[in-house]
Amino acid sequence: MSDYKSCLGCGIGKNLEEFKKDKRATLGVTSRCINCINRMARESYARDPKKKLEKNALWTAQNLQKHREMNRANGFRNKNKRLLASRLWYLENKDRHLENGKQWSLNNPEARLLISINRRARKIQNGVFSISSKEVRNLLSALCAYCTIKPSAHLDHVIPISRGGVTSIGNLIGSCALCNQSKGNKTISEWRKVG
Repeated sequence: MSDYKSCLGCGIGKNLEEFKKDKRATLGVTSRCINCINRMARESYARDPKKKLEKNALWTAQNLQKHREMNRANGFRNKNKRLLASRLWYLENKDRHLENGKQWSLNNPEARLLISINRRARKIQNGVFSISSKEVRNLLSALCAYCTIKPSAHLDHVIPISRGGVTSIGNLIGSCALCNQSKGNKTISEWRKVG
């Protein structure tokens, strides 16, 4: 068996490694080289991009599980390439990235607060339990649990993280900024004695 094959697209004899694998073919590779297949795909897309996108969307809808598996496998294979591309995009679009982040924070205050709380708990290596944005929204929609006058703007750990408290729905309550900041890392009983 020869290690070379002539491509039907460009007519050039090439190494078998330059062809896509195909179990149905006699030599186990496609009749056209990878470069020709990619060129033909680009030309097909350029002729009618809408048709190609519709065809891809239809295939994805019909093969959702296979599509997910292929994406997952492709992600693992090209992890370093993806990370490099992401980093390069960030360096070229830093202002846009920062603006998108600011906008996301404004549109998702509960999620942003949750990220901040979980980061602090992980930094101290206390337990972090799953808390949904809906639970955070419920805590913030009530009045301050301490003064019951002002609306809740902060999430407070009943048992402070610095004292071994965990970030869980059972240890979080909604509080106004003034009460939360004055309580600091005290327990409720210590804070009430001071205040």
